[in-house]
Amino acid sequence: MELRQRHHLIALIAITLALLIGNFAAYKLPVGIKIQHLTIRYDYLLHVFAFLLFSLALYGTLPKRWHRVWVISLVTGSIISFSLVLELLQRLVPGRNFNSTDVLCNAVGVAIGLLIWAVYKRRFSC
Repeated sequence: MELRQRHHLIALIAITLALLIGNFAAYKLPVGIKIQHLTIRYDYLLHVFAFLLFSLALYGTLPKRWHRVWVISLVTGSIISFSLVLELLQRLVPGRNFNSTDVLCNAVGVAIGLLIWAVYKRRFSC
């Protein structure tokens, strides 16, 4: 299997995992982990992890000729905009509402995904 095919396979697996994580988030989770006076909610961790996987999948499938700062910025902005639209659409669903912290956690996941992808790209010259 050549490198590009492996990247597409990894992207497919990452998107599948992100969708599964999204389904887990729909269930009622315990509040979270309490560390001294700080409580880290599980659903926020799921948001970070799902968008980390989603961004890795998108960055990983970009052709090498698109590895330009403006393209990566456009992709990153598009993923975060997608996140914002998803949150805004939740206002239309009874019992759901907009949560800006979810959007922030999604953006953190995208940033971590971008960092991992950049390190991988530099390390393996992809």
